[in-house]
Amino acid sequence: MKPRPEPAQDAPVTPPASAQVRSARQRTLITLLALGVLAASAAGVGIWVIRTAVVGCDGAFNDRALREFGSPGECVGVTDGSLAFAPELAEATGKILAENRRVEESGLSSVSLAYFIPMTLGEGDTQDFGAVNDELRGAFLTQYNWNRETGTDNPAEPQVRLLLANPGSATA
Repeated sequence: MKPRPEPAQDAPVTPPASAQVRSARQRTLITLLALGVLAASAAGVGIWVIRTAVVGCDGAFNDRALREFGSPGECVGVTDGSLAFAPELAEATGKILAENRRVEESGLSSVSLAYFIPMTLGEGDTQDFGAVNDELRGAFLTQYNWNRETGTDNPAEPQVRLLLANPGSATA
């Protein structure tokens, strides 16, 4: 056997080919792992932003007009009827939503009026949901009649869009 020649002191030492391949695989694996962690983090942040900024009470899309407040999470804010603040108010709220949609689709000029009343009730409230529901039905009938009753064949202008504004049960 011949002795191996010694490399010159100044010559760079090149690692064997198998070490270079292993090093490239490790770099690829680390890069893919880092990209996966980054993608998962971005997805988590995106979901958090959507949940806190866009989606409100009961998953309603609201453009920050509704918020859960206090514990156990009372829904307060403004809606066009897309969300009933309480199940007992769903029928009246649905009629208001349908009339608002009709006004939007009519192409006529319109104004938005907010009906401001507590629609989530708590302990010690002097009203019950029956009274709140009666008030909402009265507001709907007023909206409905205004949008249709002018004494002529022409609908009233501006048409009225009725918004429901719930300040919450803790308003006094």
